[in-house]
This record gives sequence, structure tokens and C-alpha cells, in this order.
Amino acid sequence: MKTKLVLFIILLSVIGCTSTEKKGVQPDENTIVIDINSALKNDWWNLADMVESVEIIPLETTEASLVADALYCFVTDKYIFVEDFYESNLGLTMFDRNGKFVKRFNRGNGPGEFSNLQKVMFYGGSMYCASLSKIIKYNDEGEFVDYKESDGNYTDIAKFGDGFVMTQSEQIQNQEHQFKIFKLDSNLGKVAECSLDPVPIRLNGGLSVIDGSDCLIYRFYDNNICCCCDDGFRVKYRLNFSDYEYKIPLDKYQNLYQSADSFSQAVIAIMQDIEKDKYIFGGLLMQCEDYIIFSLWTKNGTSISAYYNKNTGKTWIKDFSPGDTPFSVMGNVRPANVTNQKNTFCGIITPDYMKDCWTNNPNNLLSAKDIEILKNAKPDDNPIIVIYKLKDNL
Repeated sequence: MKTKLVLFIILLSVIGCTSTEKKGVQPDENTIVIDINSALKNDWWNLADMVESVEIIPLETTEASLVADALYCFVTDKYIFVEDFYESNLGLTMFDRNGKFVKRFNRGNGPGEFSNLQKVMFYGGSMYCASLSKIIKYNDEGEFVDYKESDGNYTDIAKFGDGFVMTQSEQIQNQEHQFKIFKLDSNLGKVAECSLDPVPIRLNGGLSVIDGSDCLIYRFYDNNICCCCDDGFRVKYRLNFSDYEYKIPLDKYQNLYQSADSFSQAVIAIMQDIEKDKYIFGGLLMQCEDYIIFSLWTKNGTSISAYYNKNTGKTWIKDFSPGDTPFSVMGNVRPANVTNQKNTFCGIITPDYMKDCWTNNPNNLLSAKDIEILKNAKPDDNPIIVIYKLKDNL
């Protein structure tokens, strides 16, 4: 699916700023090289051919349950959690696994409340919500357990093992930024730190962590994907698409990185300058038991998704889906994994976007019930949750 430049700039607000060639984290003999050259030449797949099953869950639409401008969803064995901008602030709404409304999490300054939600993380059967001032722990029923105060000085944070991993950006000389990665203990105390080179493209932090899996750290335009390890951080994956890579001439744009507006202009300039049939690394989308999924960006903000099988070392490129399908949401927004279900992802889509997709049912992945749900969805209804499982042995 073609993704417009506007979406590209929005995506940059949530994707990465870490790993480096010059300072801090370096590739070594243990770095796994993901070969994308052969995939770009030959292995273009349609996502429908990669999906084993699709589940459609409409969220209950009532005055109490209404969500607005939903961003992400997170699905567990029992519940669905939706991040949305209800009443103009980012919050969290909870539904059961059938889409029935359960509750809306309280906003405020109390121990179990958040005033500005930044990140939702699931790990070890618990949910963690990071706000600007604290990290709140809930059990798998969404009940408050504990919280830790934080200094709020992070660009992104992820739960990992007994503690957390955090990225941070500090203003330094010449309007450049020094990026840092911190490994924290359960009390948010610093265990390890890595400083990275100043990057002329200013980005907010972005971490990806999957329940029980590596915490992968990445940065726009950098082909290294790092992980947290016992002695700090290392480059775990190195993307190789040398035959198709567009080498960004950073010196050409170095005078544009002084404000958010000029940052957007710089990104637009880069995307317009990319040569035909060339790509840059756009960010990590997702990882699960068998796969790492990430984006490559080409001219004018068009993206393609690459799938890497960690067991076989093979890489596939997702071709554009034939029309709108329930699982083509993967080309629109960042999906999340479904906890405790292997190679299974969830995405959130609005009924107006899905109004015609019920007519497109490749490989008969949609049941008759699913088709009826999609066919009868109204534009003012709450979003629809799509859960799709990738085939295990691609």
C-alpha cells in the first residue's frame, strides 16, 4: 500500500533515534546481516499470501466507550487496550476480547492515574504506562499495582527484563543533539549508558519491545538495529540493501535542522531527492517470535514493508495489497503484537476506511461474519480491531 509523505512525517515522530556508526554502538562479529538485496530483486509477496488467519473485532460504540482519533491498540488474552485522543489528551480505553467496553483509565495526578500518556508496554503478564512524570504498573486485569517516579527526561522508554531501556536527547553545541541509551533497573536507577553521535536529523525517540523478546533500538536512516545485552548495548542486526540504498548527503541538509518546521522541510527535501528505485531505512515496525518487520522508504514518501525470518535468515518484501483488505492496515499504521500468540499482530482501523474492503477477500481469509461486520460498519462507529496471524514457516 502506498503511504503518503504526510504519514511518513507522522511516523517519524514515533520512530527511532539510536544506533550509530561513529560512536558508542558498533557492529561486531556477532552482528546478523539482513540481506535485502535479493528480496528487492526477486521476493515480492502479497501480504494475503503471508497471512494464515484474520479476526475482526468491532469495538462497542456507546457514549461511555467512544474513542477519538485512535492511534494504537494492544491485545492480550482477555482484553483490548486502545490509545486515543479522547477529550484532546492521549489516554487509554479498555475493552474485553469481544469488543465490549470495560473502562476508561483515569487521567490525573494520583498514584494510579496519568496526565499525559507517552507509552504503553506489556511484559511478563503486566502492563506499564509511561507518562511524563512516572511509570505506572497494572496487572493483566488493568488494575493499579504500583508506580515509580521518573524525571521525565526521556524521548522513549521500553520495559525489558527486570528493568527498562530509555533513550534521551540532550541539546549540545551548534544546535546538534547528543543521543543516549540507558539501561535502568526496576527502580529506574541507571545500570548502563551509551552515548551516540549527534545526528543532524532531529527525531523523537523510538523503541520497540515485544513481550519476552529483545528490546530493539533503531534510528531513521541508520542501517543498524541495536539490542540491550548484559554489558550494555550492541548492534544485533545490520540491514544490507547496498544495491538499492540511497546515500543521504547529510551535508546538503545540515542547515535545515534547527526547528520542527525546518525538520519537516528537510525530510520532504530528502524524500524528493531520493533516486528512482532507491530506498532508505524508515524504521522498525514490529518483531515477534519468528519475524522482524521494518519499512524501507522511497521517493515522495512511498514505503514498502520487509519481513525477515529470524529462523531461516530469509527476507521478503510485501507487495502492495490488491485494494483495501482488513490486514492491509499494516501498511498504514504501526501494528502491535498479540501477547501469548505466536506471530500474531493487531491493528486498528476506522469503519470509513474499511467501508469497501468487505468486497475484497483474497484467499478466503474473511468469514461470512467478518464480511457482515465490515459491510455494515458506520462511519461514526468505534474502530474495528483486526488481528492477523502470519504463517509460521514462510
